[in-house]
Amino acid sequence: ATGRSGTATIVAAAYLDASGTTHLTVTSFEGSDLANPAGVITRVQVKAYRGTRLLFTRNANQLDEGPVFPAAYQGLATGDTLEVQAHVAAIDGERTDVVTAAAGIAAAAHPVDLAVVQGSLVPTELYVATPSTFSARVENLLGTDATASCVLLVDGAQAGQVAGLSFPANAAATCQFSGVTVGSVGYHTFTVQVTNVSPVDVNLANNAASVPVAVDENPAAPATATWAGIVSDSTYAAFDSSKNYDAYFIGDTVGLGLVPGGTIPTPAWWVPQEDTGALLNNWFADHDKGHGQISRLTVTLPRQIQFPIDTLVLYQSSGGTVLDSTVLVNLMPNNLISGASCVSDTTLGAGGGVALSLCSYQPTGTGPGYTLITYVRVASADTLLSTGYNLLLSPTTSCSATESASAYCWLSTSRTATGTLATIGSSLTFGVSLKVAHTTYGAQAPVSLKAFGDSTSQYPTTASDVLFDDVKYWGSVPISSTVYHQVTYWRDWSKQSGQHAQSGGVGTTSVRLP
Repeated sequence: ATGRSGTATIVAAAYLDASGTTHLTVTSFEGSDLANPAGVITRVQVKAYRGTRLLFTRNANQLDEGPVFPAAYQGLATGDTLEVQAHVAAIDGERTDVVTAAAGIAAAAHPVDLAVVQGSLVPTELYVATPSTFSARVENLLGTDATASCVLLVDGAQAGQVAGLSFPANAAATCQFSGVTVGSVGYHTFTVQVTNVSPVDVNLANNAASVPVAVDENPAAPATATWAGIVSDSTYAAFDSSKNYDAYFIGDTVGLGLVPGGTIPTPAWWVPQEDTGALLNNWFADHDKGHGQISRLTVTLPRQIQFPIDTLVLYQSSGGTVLDSTVLVNLMPNNLISGASCVSDTTLGAGGGVALSLCSYQPTGTGPGYTLITYVRVASADTLLSTGYNLLLSPTTSCSATESASAYCWLSTSRTATGTLATIGSSLTFGVSLKVAHTTYGAQAPVSLKAFGDSTSQYPTTASDVLFDDVKYWGSVPISSTVYHQVTYWRDWSKQSGQHAQSGGVGTTSVRLP
């Protein structure tokens, strides 16, 4: 009988020997791996039932003997049931799992002990998506013939079963599974279990064994990676400015002589206006210039891969200069999304600015599994000069070194940098090599760059273009109304030059023959 809580699993088995003694064995495991007893059983409570009637309760506390708990009881009969509740530590971190299982008592005047022999599971190398035969040797260690079923698990999921096998006393037999197919490249855990043993198996701790199996590309028809590369290397400069002129006057003529229906004077371009009345004057200008580089490689492998990835090598070079070289080993996923296992890192590169994303997607009903790699290098240096003022003139205030409560001025410079800028010649070469199990996928991706001329934009074309000019009146008596006036100017200019490219191709696959 099997029970599970969290990631802790227990298997309980009970049999009645010829002397009338009932033997109980409780073994703990991690998850569905029944080949390797794990954890520490710290407490066991056993309740014996005959039908629905409780016969007795036994408690064993403060245990520290590992993953196997044996016990013997008197006064029980075939058909009675032992309900077992075990406390299992050292599997779910600091948590202790409480796991329950119920074991029926079977007669075993001549018990057996079937053991899956460690080291007998073969082969340890297979080709991906290729039907294969897998086998394991099972020994019957006691003097009674037995029958049982053999089950094959791949990464914990059932991949094969053979029922009704015979195992002669004090001899060995073979469990063999045909048509075993694995759809992803990498190391997989193969486990063989014996179940439904008859007569009763008195030792469940040796009923399973596991082995790592390297699943590789078939050299007769290997999957080939495709790639696409994009490179940009450019300098840029931009100027953005805005001027707001807001004024309102109460009464007939104050300073500017504004009257309903009168003419509103246009202030000179970039010249602050200071006049009587309540006046709000805003102006800013941002000068931005810099140098930016981005090179992105995307590799698509029409094959799902199994983590861990042994080695991933990435590099970029141009004109004999290595722009980036990254070597990662024993990669495990750090992000699980629906249908995929991913590893990502945005902190690569000696000066930063290098990012990796690798996702291995499971097969779906509409297509096979595949792996997508994105490798990006970004480098930039930017300088921003910002100037401006915000004045509330009442009636006159200037933006001077000594600022008043009604004036705010600024002149600031900020510089930002990402990664390390480098000289990029007329071509850039990407390189990627991914090794998992005995298969290496690789691509060398040369990209030729093409220069583009200056790209300049400017609006408005003249400084006198007025984008917004409005007059509003409040009140019912014109002579005492409030006159509101707003004029907004805006100017934008940008320029970019450099080189860019986009290209694609195919990669290569190498396989070590099993």
